[in-house]
Amino acid sequence: MLQLVRSCRWKSLVIVGLALGGLAGCTKSGPERAALEGQVTFDGKPVESGAITLVPTEGTTGPSSGAEIKEGKYSIPAESGPVPGNYRVEIIATRKTGKQITPMPGQAVGGPSGAATVDDIEMFVPPQYNRQSTLKIEVKSGANQEDFNLTSKA
Repeated sequence: MLQLVRSCRWKSLVIVGLALGGLAGCTKSGPERAALEGQVTFDGKPVESGAITLVPTEGTTGPSSGAEIKEGKYSIPAESGPVPGNYRVEIIATRKTGKQITPMPGQAVGGPSGAATVDDIEMFVPPQYNRQSTLKIEVKSGANQEDFNLTSKA
């Protein structure tokens, strides 16, 4: 009888171990990541196009993360989002100047029409929002909403 109880315990442990091992295979590897979305304006108007980058700071471990800004909105899904923690935010925004320019040799020219000129584009937000950014946020687990209202005045 004692032999039968030991045999059943061993089999139960094997079954539990296999079940837990199977569950472990279902989890994602790597650190937890969070989703982040929001709006970016400059002097009250949506930023037409640009990019937002989150750079880890203050003991936050994990990769940088970012997204394209289109029509004043950005969205970073959790799959490629930042890990929870503190970040310095860098925002680059571009806009058309209204001028046409001739591309440099070797650059693609005006799309299918083969135009000899292209729209001139400029980066227009002050350095305190990009290469010398003073913007900081804390990203928490789950979904996060963060809007950035940038101004031309320091």
